[in-house]
Amino acid sequence: MSWIRDLCDVYDRNEKIAGVYTEGRYGEPLILVPIYHSTMAAHVTITIDDKGNFIRADKVPKNQKMTLVPVTEKSATRSNNIAPMPLCDYLRYVAGDFLSFVPVGSLKGNDSECFPLYLNQLKASAESEYSHPKVRAVYAYIEKACMTADLIEAGILKTTEDGRLDDKEKIEGALQRDIFVRFQVVEDIVSPDDAAPENRPDEDKCWMDRSLQEAHIAYEQAGQEDTEISYVSGETGQITYLHPKKIRTEGDGTKLISANLAHGGDLKRRFGDKELNFAVTYEESQKAHNALKWLIRRQGKNFGSLCIVAWNKNMEDFPDWELPLGSGKKDEKAKEVSEKDQEKSFTTGDLILRAMMGLEELHIPSSEIRLMAFDSVSDGRLAIINDEHIDGGRYIEHIKKWQMDAGWIFFENGESIYRAPSIREIARALYGEESSKGYLELLGGNVGQDKEVCRKLLPCILYGVPLPADYLRLAVNRASTPLKYKKQWNWRQTLNLACAFVKKYYLDKGESIDMALDSERDDRSYLYGRLLAVADCMEFRTFDSGDPRETNAKRYMTEFSHHPFRTWRIIEERARIYLRKLNIPERIQYEKLLQEICAKFKAGEFEKNTPLDGLYLLGYNHQMYEFYNRKKTEKEEETDNE
Repeated sequence: MSWIRDLCDVYDRNEKIAGVYTEGRYGEPLILVPIYHSTMAAHVTITIDDKGNFIRADKVPKNQKMTLVPVTEKSATRSNNIAPMPLCDYLRYVAGDFLSFVPVGSLKGNDSECFPLYLNQLKASAESEYSHPKVRAVYAYIEKACMTADLIEAGILKTTEDGRLDDKEKIEGALQRDIFVRFQVVEDIVSPDDAAPENRPDEDKCWMDRSLQEAHIAYEQAGQEDTEISYVSGETGQITYLHPKKIRTEGDGTKLISANLAHGGDLKRRFGDKELNFAVTYEESQKAHNALKWLIRRQGKNFGSLCIVAWNKNMEDFPDWELPLGSGKKDEKAKEVSEKDQEKSFTTGDLILRAMMGLEELHIPSSEIRLMAFDSVSDGRLAIINDEHIDGGRYIEHIKKWQMDAGWIFFENGESIYRAPSIREIARALYGEESSKGYLELLGGNVGQDKEVCRKLLPCILYGVPLPADYLRLAVNRASTPLKYKKQWNWRQTLNLACAFVKKYYLDKGESIDMALDSERDDRSYLYGRLLAVADCMEFRTFDSGDPRETNAKRYMTEFSHHPFRTWRIIEERARIYLRKLNIPERIQYEKLLQEICAKFKAGEFEKNTPLDGLYLLGYNHQMYEFYNRKKTEKEEETDNE
């Protein structure tokens, strides 16, 4: 259970920010949840004064729904029980008049028991030595048993003609009877408008009040008993067999630790009961799970049901294992290059230099990195499928190697960037289909392929394991079918991925592959790829702007990859028809290039009709990029001479 120890250490090192709302990667609330607390999606905020008098009620904005709430051991994992939460809860728990407004015939089995349980628990907390002013104010209001009526009068809840809750009305997707209520306690209010949540400081909000959190923790700790020895720390404490959910996402219903394991499979045969399987204290479980949830939301990655998170003991910043070079750190020289040439087309050498500058700037963490991967094994169970300790220096070196070896030139926002493709880009290029929006997406039976791609490529990224051969073949085959794509940018992305994989494959074998056009390379596949690019460019140069036609080079590309000699004669014959439409200097230039490429073939290689390997895509892409850069340079020279 070393993972529990390490995660408890993460919690202890960051305990000072536990309970503090910060902003996550995508602008969402990010919280290291304190022990004896959890998060819920709230629908309504009720504002009362410090005497327990109702002031107003507000629907919770969608982007502010995540609410930190105190919990007990049983209510934190409530599924088959009706244990109430200590302060904030669903309407049937917190509203003493709830039963009077429930539609006739829609009362559920335990509805009548919820409020008494909640009220008694809240009373015990309000009257304890660890009580808090906000708890006492809420108790004073709850005692009146008028919440449902107050919410109806405030216009939050809607009723039918008989005065009962309208079961057709919803608040943020939840039936009115199923809303979750949170509280705000204010003082010295002149008018209800002054009490609006957006006008009040954080300390008025029960879900953001640190002193309220600390009071609840003290109250719960006072009731704990040191009964058994923990398998994690070896110290005595109150053992729990109820462990949290919501690990990967807020809607995640799976558990990492489940007492149900003791009642089935090999564990049942090996151990008589759950007490012999594991023993973890409630606080250890809370710390470990809350730290893990915080790390996942802060820096984890989800690929379908697969979740991967990496961190280091000292909580230093370190590069993502799937580092996108285009947005990574650059040193001052790289910054100068970017700012000076931001409107120009970068040469291949410039792009690689910028990538290397960014990689050299990567900070090596002082302690080892722990990487864990989780995946569902059933509806209720989450398994640790990978748990590794990686030296910080080795981690950085392998990331650098992956980014350089699997890197290619991608066009983003009008700029050329040298980087390795992301896992999702790879999955969409290998298995994606064009959606109605025109983008490559994982559809039908391929939904979830990003998870499998991640599992197979993670060893390549972290340890330099050679690229899977089946991915190389699939990438080359898909890039060889340009007519399959309605949008050319989708084919271009697939082609870029295939070129990156081909380059990586040859580098794994110890062969050197240049990023720029290698005019001296005499490999048959590479040369045929160059010929295809010349034919493609010759024909395209005669098209009018916006012409939707595809060139013969792209139309015959699939057949060309299988039978290059036979197909090249067809492509060349048709390309020469377009060649006559070009001006004489340009025509001579293309004819000369075709002759130079053909002269590079070894004796007997040109006439072979055997299939080409992935190098033909590199030859094609290199030659096309050479045309693009040459045209760009010519335009810049014309502009300078004006």
